[in-house]
Amino acid sequence: MGRGSLEVVGTETIRGQATFRTRMRVNGRALLVTVNDTYESWIDTDQLFSRRFHQNVQEARYRRNRTFDFFPESGTWRRENGSTGTLSTREPLDDLSFIYYARTLPLEVGTTHTIRRYFKPDGNPVTIRVLRRETVTVPAGRFRTIVVQPIIQTDGLFGEGGRAEVYFTDDARRIPVLIRSRVPVVGHLTMHLRTYRAGS
Repeated sequence: MGRGSLEVVGTETIRGQATFRTRMRVNGRALLVTVNDTYESWIDTDQLFSRRFHQNVQEARYRRNRTFDFFPESGTWRRENGSTGTLSTREPLDDLSFIYYARTLPLEVGTTHTIRRYFKPDGNPVTIRVLRRETVTVPAGRFRTIVVQPIIQTDGLFGEGGRAEVYFTDDARRIPVLIRSRVPVVGHLTMHLRTYRAGS
């Protein structure tokens, strides 16, 4: 009972480097619980790693609003509150950029990709399991898809407890047409593609 969107907003420059600004929004209500989540990732256009990650999560009484800037050259990250930490990799990925990264992998059914590129060490390894092929019907139409399960060792939409599944079109575009997960407090969350607009 709500709406969501997943989009490449445009290109922006972060500390002199060109990035794709991507955004995922989920807004809805179930019984007396309201969900209003926004994830944003600024992905380097050349090397496809994240240079900035913003998370604004509002789920019932749970609140989290934070921004991480990544400095791969020095192997560090810094938050908006001034706290700092060490990156686990020089090619960091976050909760949202992993969706875009997964689209570039060879997705053969039965394979498992184990990737140590989550920006925080305790989020690794990230596992991407290629589960099956499935034809699904959503409001945008009928699609042949390949189903993957991304698992990040943290809380969140793609955390281990959520057992999320992402349905990509089984073609070169790899459009996400269905996403299933579990959200704390709310329960199951399913997003079906309603419309899609190609970029320029």
